[in-house]
Amino acid sequence: MSQERADLSWLYEQLQLPTSGIDVIEHIRHSEPVRRVDGGGRSVCVNYVSRLKMHCTINCESRTIEYPYIIQREFDEDTIEYWDQPYRIKLTYHNVKGRKISHLHTPDFLVITKHEIYFVECKSESELVKISLRSPEKFVQNSDGTWRCPPGEEAVKQWGIGYRVVSSRQLSATFTRNCEFLSDYYRSEPPDERANIKQVIKKFFDKGRTGNLKDLMAAVGDADTAYWGIVLGYFYIDLNRYLISRPESALIYSDKVYANAILAASESTSHCSLPVNIIQLEPNFQFTWGNILWTIINVGVKEVAIKDEMNNLVTLSMHQIESLVKSGDIVGIAANNIKQSITPILTANKEALEISLSRYEIISKYLNGEVYDTSLSTPSRTVREWVRRFNEAQTIHGSGLLGLIPATFRRGNRTRKLLPEVSTLIDDVINNTYGTPRCPTRKSAYVELKTLCENKKLPVCSYETFCNHIRKRNKVDLTRGTLGDRAAYQQQGPLPKSDVDLPSHGDRAFDLAHIDHTQLDIKIISSITGEVLGKPWLTILVDSYSKKILGHFLTFDPPSYRSSMMAIRECVRIYGRLPNRIVVDRGPDFCSTYFDHLIVAFCDAKLLRPTAQPKYGNPVERTFGTTDSGLIHLILGNTENSKLGRGLSSTHHPDKHAVWTAGAFDEVLNEWLFKTYPNLKNTGTGETPENSFRRSIQESGMRKHTLIPYDQTFFIMTLPALKRTPKVRARDGIRANYFTYWNPVLNSPELDGKKIEVRYDPFDISYILAYANNRWIRCVCQHQMLREFTERDICKAAEELKQLRRIAKKEYRITPAVLVEFLRNVRMREADLYNAKKEILSNSPTNAPHILV
Repeated sequence: MSQERADLSWLYEQLQLPTSGIDVIEHIRHSEPVRRVDGGGRSVCVNYVSRLKMHCTINCESRTIEYPYIIQREFDEDTIEYWDQPYRIKLTYHNVKGRKISHLHTPDFLVITKHEIYFVECKSESELVKISLRSPEKFVQNSDGTWRCPPGEEAVKQWGIGYRVVSSRQLSATFTRNCEFLSDYYRSEPPDERANIKQVIKKFFDKGRTGNLKDLMAAVGDADTAYWGIVLGYFYIDLNRYLISRPESALIYSDKVYANAILAASESTSHCSLPVNIIQLEPNFQFTWGNILWTIINVGVKEVAIKDEMNNLVTLSMHQIESLVKSGDIVGIAANNIKQSITPILTANKEALEISLSRYEIISKYLNGEVYDTSLSTPSRTVREWVRRFNEAQTIHGSGLLGLIPATFRRGNRTRKLLPEVSTLIDDVINNTYGTPRCPTRKSAYVELKTLCENKKLPVCSYETFCNHIRKRNKVDLTRGTLGDRAAYQQQGPLPKSDVDLPSHGDRAFDLAHIDHTQLDIKIISSITGEVLGKPWLTILVDSYSKKILGHFLTFDPPSYRSSMMAIRECVRIYGRLPNRIVVDRGPDFCSTYFDHLIVAFCDAKLLRPTAQPKYGNPVERTFGTTDSGLIHLILGNTENSKLGRGLSSTHHPDKHAVWTAGAFDEVLNEWLFKTYPNLKNTGTGETPENSFRRSIQESGMRKHTLIPYDQTFFIMTLPALKRTPKVRARDGIRANYFTYWNPVLNSPELDGKKIEVRYDPFDISYILAYANNRWIRCVCQHQMLREFTERDICKAAEELKQLRRIAKKEYRITPAVLVEFLRNVRMREADLYNAKKEILSNSPTNAPHILV
């Protein structure tokens, strides 16, 4: 996607930019942008297709910070253009130790608006705080909580261009989600009946000037009408405050002026209590710094360790804390007292709570003014002490019962008895001996600790103490040191919460989808020879919101862009549309030119998940797992028992029990993917994928204007190319996939011996498309006998023969005659196969998958 850039001379004249600044901007606008690739430093995370502003692909490195900023620019009326990775500038500043630092830096974006031009650097709030501690001159926080980069401003000052820092606090997850939800309407032409839409919406607001989006959708009877009303401006909704995906809580107004008046009136009558700026340097005390909640972890003599909500650790000196408190940047939380007040209840056990209740029962009469009976077993002095604690807790925490909870957990001598030198040696042994790829046992590591302590004449701790230190260590970090990142990843918990909280699975069906490949755990045999062909590869496209399977492709070929394009093609054939965003891994098949062109033509963005982190592809990985446990591992020929290795008897080897042919397995797999699996209740959503899918389509609108015609244009874009570019032979035509194809256009002398681009249809090898004389021509196979068979028959036969050829290691060639004869033999066995299946189904008491011989 590209177009000629507009003339911005009027803007340059308005801003009075110097010639050097104009040259830099025009160089960015007309040069090929820098495209980052996976490997060697940071990598692209999102390829966003800008259809409203840029008409090209915009890349970014962060899905939770840079991507929301792209959405903000894309749907901002004031923005003219925005460019990613625009230009390299030199930054010069001093770090906290006074050392001068100079380096080249590439801002994230260049933004051109109707009134100004500036570079943009996007950072998370916690990252800005960390960098400002290391280099106070690089990032400086303003009094309103925003950030500046003085070195960046100085570097671009000569060009008359600004430099801005955008933190995660300035990005709205609600606005991003709403723009993604309405993107199908923003990028499409309004319907012809827009006058009727305006009239229907006006009729709704005749009853009142405000309401909610759900009532409007019920009144107009069509979700699409309500969404078109938002895009066309027929009523007002605050996209920064209310989620359109939750219409029952989204307030709407007849116009923006009335909405602003209502908001101003509500703010004038509201009362906000100011936070109490009291800082207590003790563990677990919380305060805000840069609009981020921080918790004190440890208080030392000279430094204080703190962490934010993302568990990012930062160390501040006492002087830095004093300066930040005086300037008002650090603010204590008044609600911290409330948290401290409930701490005794959270830490008390059942016995302690029972004791507190019994104490309250004793002092209740005393609190009511009655005279205490001294004949009771509890001394009056003790009762008076309980009353004092009760009144004190009532005043401080608002609950006197908290003062009656016994503090038995504070008993005993809790001072550390282990020498600091020994504790340091324990940490060194754990880091440099136990947590290393050598994977020593705890016993051997303890022996090394004893040796070190004896050499330094220090007392040795017990083996149990050493083991306790290991148990307190982060298990993920230890595993990373011994077995590597992949093993450590398996022990990690849920994905961390991002700074801009975007939903992991989208807000509706066809919003976000995952596509991936897996090799199925089943051996397939030839329908003619009975020879084991191997394990097939399955490619599926899964809707992330509803968990419904949108398309699939089964082949013996290893994963490639061809499989992905066929799954996408199946999705369009069945549903007539594609998801707005598709999540893929960083495999080479998802980075091919053909696949990217298909995404750019019909989708909004391609999201790349991190390498070797399957939790980011949870929907598709779970579908693979359910398919294995619900189908593959229940039929003969599955390779689940192969995990035993040499412990498996030869009589039970999967090859001995493989009975499924490619055609029969494809049928039962289709039945599982599109009939059985969609009606299984998903534990995450609480409903079946089919119900979730249908409900979402009804609530989010039919969006008929986004339907993709299943026509020749779409066919050409989804057809894969041959691995080797063939030559044209004037007498024979083009040879591809073991067949010869012909079109009268190929008889031209100019094409004889010339290599031309060819695309083929994996579902129908009776024809190919060749690019000749600047157009695509349809070349038909010379063997007319192929027309007797369906596309599916030809596809299955071709896949099976190709796999047989791989197994035979090219002992014979696949000729047209061989394939046609193979198809005839398949057709002769179809009647027997059908009768066998019918007999098995009639004798089976259940509807479970059956074995076809």
